[in-house]
Amino acid sequence: MSRSALYEEFLNYTRRHHLIAPGDAVLVAVSGGADSVVLLELLCRLRHGGSITLAACHLDHCLRGAESTEDARFVEQLCGRLNVPLESARRDVAALARDSGLGIEETARKVRYEFFAEAARRRGSARVATGHTLSDNAETILQRLIEGAGAAGLSGIPPARPLEDGSAVMVVRPLLFATRQKIEQYRDERGLSSRLDRTNLQPLYLRNRIRHELLALLREYNPSIEEALSRTATCIDALRDLVKGDASSLIDTVASRDESGRIVLDVEGLTSAHPAVSGEVVLWALREADVDGRRLAWAHVEAILDLAAGPNPSGELDLPGALIARREYGRIVIGAAGVLGGCADFQAGLGVPGEVVLPGGAGRIQARPVEGLKLSDFVCGKTPEEELIDASALYGDLYVRFAQTGDRFRPLGAPGARKLQDFFVDEKVPRRLRASTPLVLDNEGIIWVASRRIAERVKVTGQTRHLLQLRFEPSGTPAQ
Repeated sequence: MSRSALYEEFLNYTRRHHLIAPGDAVLVAVSGGADSVVLLELLCRLRHGGSITLAACHLDHCLRGAESTEDARFVEQLCGRLNVPLESARRDVAALARDSGLGIEETARKVRYEFFAEAARRRGSARVATGHTLSDNAETILQRLIEGAGAAGLSGIPPARPLEDGSAVMVVRPLLFATRQKIEQYRDERGLSSRLDRTNLQPLYLRNRIRHELLALLREYNPSIEEALSRTATCIDALRDLVKGDASSLIDTVASRDESGRIVLDVEGLTSAHPAVSGEVVLWALREADVDGRRLAWAHVEAILDLAAGPNPSGELDLPGALIARREYGRIVIGAAGVLGGCADFQAGLGVPGEVVLPGGAGRIQARPVEGLKLSDFVCGKTPEEELIDASALYGDLYVRFAQTGDRFRPLGAPGARKLQDFFVDEKVPRRLRASTPLVLDNEGIIWVASRRIAERVKVTGQTRHLLQLRFEPSGTPAQ
């Protein structure tokens, strides 16, 4: 390929995907490898036309000893010759990986993009250009195919995406149209020099084996395998755009957030949709719940769909980042595992008037006598967190505790006493909340299962003369 041909393709690709516009301040990531050196040179040619301002950035990951140092020196000299301002830094990625518990590759990527964000802010850059190529895209698609990715993963590397969530700064890939072979050919024709990262030659990582073994084998079947994979990914991405439109409409009807901010999906609405649409909804929910996208696999989406479609009304799945997906009868809840904390041994007396502060920051229970309140007025404005009972029906003192094995009571309206466990099941109280639901008792037993039901024996009747109001204030509920 001639020099002008690659440059023209670079210009056309950049314009077609709206990657760089006249007047943009562009920050180009330069590792010293062939891809980034060629990208820098092409952007310098574009800069000479006066349409953009240009700066470069280089991060030393401190992973290859003297070679890393030489890479940094090479980039500094290159930028000096091209009169391109350089932002450079060093990060001990191996140490950061040990401290965080993440893998080297994951840590390196995280640190690298944090550095890009810092450098872009300092330079006022609206675009961060990276040297990803068509070959990189093919390797990514094959790796995700091997690992069992869904349509989102098989869409490949996008030409542009926000640098950070909600950021106006975009990461752009102006070389995504060209194979690595074409890039190296252009480098040689232009008389450019570049550095070689020897770790890319070692078959220690799956990515390297795909690059040097699998792609070489596939080229025997199709010499243009990178282009073929890219076309397939483009088709998948286009079809996914159609599905995402239907998924967006479904999200409006089946998704919400609970009082703790966790994502809630309606099981019936989710399972009645086309699997492709419901899968996109679950993928959206996982991202909204801040599940780490780098550790998120399509298997997580399928597992949640299976949980929703299964006959069991309860169940739980672990997700990356200490998050969970939990089936609670007619809904799927996705979020942090923390819930209101009950304590089997907790018990505290409840004065009248008075309150009990529950352990683990779960809230408080209050009791106070009320006079001159019409029951009809109370019922119209009440919430599940408050109840009126007949104070004259109480036996002895009040106290608060959590559920214990063997607890029984007669719920309001029930023909007789029942096991508390059976009551929880009939009321569809999620299993995770049963042990942390506060109970108010007197010397005869349970009089209120907080937020659920009072006992039949303490209900207010026409003969009631003394009313007692019980109130449960979960954490975060403002006092009244």
